[in-house]
Amino acid sequence: MDWSDWSFWQWLSAAFALVVAIIGIKFAVNFDINRYLEGRKNAQKKKLTALCPHTELRLLESGEILIESRFHSPMGTTAYICGQCGLVVHDQNAALRVSQDWGSNPIGWLKADKRFRKAYDKFYGI
Repeated sequence: MDWSDWSFWQWLSAAFALVVAIIGIKFAVNFDINRYLEGRKNAQKKKLTALCPHTELRLLESGEILIESRFHSPMGTTAYICGQCGLVVHDQNAALRVSQDWGSNPIGWLKADKRFRKAYDKFYGI
């Protein structure tokens, strides 16, 4: 095959194929699977934190609903940490507001807790 007989479109196709091949090789050399998996894990953990209801609802023997916040404050800090997902809140009012919101909507809490449990099981492979 004589290279001088090529038309403009053949040269353009060859140049495009060469550029695609160079980009593919560059991507294959620079791709770090560990960094990719860690980034994906961090994104899933953020999603899990966003789905967490941060409260626990219990039905008492008297028929009343008890709302317990899962936020606790470690000694010597002003931060509040969710015991279930690890979310850190620096405002006590924000932690209490979450509990009050779920107290007025227990059916919504059940749905949110179900979504959280499903995502938790998927994340930790249980």
